[in-house]
Amino acid sequence: MQNFAIKLANLAILQYTNFMDQPKSQLMSKKNFELTFNKDINMPNVGMHSHDFYELYYFQTGDALYTVENGHYILEPGDILLISPTNLHRLDIQNPNIPYQRIVLWLDPRFIDKLSSSKTNLHTCFKESEAQKAYLIRDKYTSTIILDHLKNLYSLNQTKEFGYDLESENIIRSILICLAKYTTLASPTKFKYAEQNQFITQAIDYINTHLTEDLSLESIANALYINKYYFSHMFKAETNTSPHTYILKKRLLLSKTLISSGLSISNACIQSGFDNDSHFFRAFKQEFGLTPKQYYSLIKN
Repeated sequence: MQNFAIKLANLAILQYTNFMDQPKSQLMSKKNFELTFNKDINMPNVGMHSHDFYELYYFQTGDALYTVENGHYILEPGDILLISPTNLHRLDIQNPNIPYQRIVLWLDPRFIDKLSSSKTNLHTCFKESEAQKAYLIRDKYTSTIILDHLKNLYSLNQTKEFGYDLESENIIRSILICLAKYTTLASPTKFKYAEQNQFITQAIDYINTHLTEDLSLESIANALYINKYYFSHMFKAETNTSPHTYILKKRLLLSKTLISSGLSISNACIQSGFDNDSHFFRAFKQEFGLTPKQYYSLIKN
């Protein structure tokens, strides 16, 4: 029974497009945060996915293209990506023979709540990044500070000296404060905006605005004054995901948020844009690896 509960807890975090696309586990094995230093050669691409936690991604070496929503970033050493739970993202390795090296810090939102104060909301850097639709920081000074903090955090949790847990919290606070200052105080020209197809950006904005309404291929194409077949082809080419799959994933993410907030499963189904219970249950299980009822029980407990 205990093993089953652990399995459910892990599966609740997992939100993959294609399980077979994932070369490494994306499950948080620790309660509050998890820090990993990774290096791979011949690593396969990682399909479009999201997770229940925040991700701070620090790129070191490799030839990689990172997509957040529909924005594409050709990564450079020292780049920092800020990815929120609602952001669909994917990794495409351009040259698998070049060592792909990165540092990844995963943060549970509830842990960030704990670290925040009434005057200082440490979610700020992620929220500002989302608001600006600029998920990448490319700034040498900030990059150096964050790298030093990440190295110190890693060393501290390897040695586990007296007080390492409290020192770890202080380091993570420093990281989030540094990034918040950058994202809130930097001039708009200092934000690194992704390479985007403006037409697809408009389409995604429309989808997100009308997520719970009728979003047939024809209705979206009509709203954008474009042929539906051309739109479908362009969307797939730009995001590597069909419009239908993108909408489904966004609705499932919304349903999870609604269930987590305490809404009943039936109401979460309706309010996230599903008009068929069986379709919702089937899609939820396929996407997250557990049923809405199992997820509700997990959150409740």
